[in-house]
Amino acid sequence: MSDPISIGGAFRRNVFSLSFNPSVALPPGALLFLALGTDAPDTAVITVTDSVDNLYSQIVNSQQPGSSVSLFVFIAPKVLGLSTSQTITITSNIRSDFALSGYYFPSGDGSVSGADVEWFSTTAPHYAVQAQSGMQLFALLGVAGPSNDTFTQDAAWGPDVPSGVPTTTFTVRACGRMASNGAGQYTWNPTLQSARQSVGFVCAFR
Repeated sequence: MSDPISIGGAFRRNVFSLSFNPSVALPPGALLFLALGTDAPDTAVITVTDSVDNLYSQIVNSQQPGSSVSLFVFIAPKVLGLSTSQTITITSNIRSDFALSGYYFPSGDGSVSGADVEWFSTTAPHYAVQAQSGMQLFALLGVAGPSNDTFTQDAAWGPDVPSGVPTTTFTVRACGRMASNGAGQYTWNPTLQSARQSVGFVCAFR
C-alpha cells in the first residue's frame, strides 16, 4: 500500500452542493480522502454524505492568506464500499464554486498523526511531515493551471496520480510512499513547469 487510486471528481460554479459518482468502485475497508477547493470562506459549513452512509471527518480547513480561496480535506476510514453507480455529495451553507477530487487506499484505519498544508506561488512547492517507520504517506497538490502543464514528481515518491478531472484552470495531482527510512521528517518536493498558485497537503497515517 503506497500509491493512491483516483476516483475522479467534479467541478461546478456558484452552487450550494456538488455530487459525483466514483469513476472506480471502492472496496469495503478502503480509506478515502476527498479534497475540496472552493472560493467559499473557511467559515463555510461544508458536509459530505454518500449513498451508503459512510462517515466523513474534516481534517483540513485552510484559507489562502490574502484571498478567498479555501482547501477542505475530508477523510472516511474503512468505507462500506462504493460502486460507480453510487453518489458522493458535498453540501455548503454558502453558494460557491467547488472543485472536488477523491483518492483512496485499499486499507488504512485513518489515524492521521501528522500533516502539512502550504500555499505557494512558485515552480517549487515543498512540504514536510513527521512520520514513524512503516507509516503510509499521502501528498496532494492543487494547481491553478491547466492539466497539460509539465509536472515533475519528487523521485522519492510514487508516480503522479492525476484526479481524472482535467480542466484548463485547476489541476489536482496526488502520490504516496511508505515511511521506509525510519522515524523522522519526510519531505515532498515536486516541480511545476510554470510558477503558479498552488495548495498542497501531505500527511502520514496508519
